[in-house]
Amino acid sequence: MPQPDHSPAQPATTDATCAQDDLVEQALFTLTPFFLDGAGGDPARARRAAVELLKAYPINTMLELQLVTEVIAFSQSAMAELRLAKADPEMPEPQRHRLRAGAVALNRAGHRTLKLLEKVYQSRSRDTAAQPQPEPAPPDLTPEQLAMLQAMRERVARAREQMAQTPDAPPAINREQRRAAEQAARREARSTAG
Repeated sequence: MPQPDHSPAQPATTDATCAQDDLVEQALFTLTPFFLDGAGGDPARARRAAVELLKAYPINTMLELQLVTEVIAFSQSAMAELRLAKADPEMPEPQRHRLRAGAVALNRAGHRTLKLLEKVYQSRSRDTAAQPQPEPAPPDLTPEQLAMLQAMRERVARAREQMAQTPDAPPAINREQRRAAEQAARREARSTAG
């Protein structure tokens, strides 16, 4: 009769690490067949090709891994369908048309997934930028200089917040910049008119 296992449970990080390893393995298992033709049927080479393609993306989370795997799979599937549509010159036109239509649908799905991945990347970069960065120790400054430095930092932080709230708005320009732009436009209008 087997003895009950009284060893302490493994820490949760080991379980999480194992789960992440399993998810990476699943992604590679999914992608490897796409590269078998190019690897001459060698599964080890096809797996290495899949690894290299995954490494081309900055993957930091399992969601990013899932999205990257989908992007690659959609892209490779679309290319395979296009290749099949061209490979057999005797193929009936309706079948060729179905393959091309399938490739277009896969390509569209890949682009939707890529846009979602880009949003995840942007969110990650905003989160990273929002984290307080350690400020370098200022050199020996007078209290007035320290106050001026702090005021500049606050203005920069407000400007960043405004830019984040209105990403599609044109950059704000001050009166001098606007006046210079107006003068340049008038000069250009005079030179083209006269």
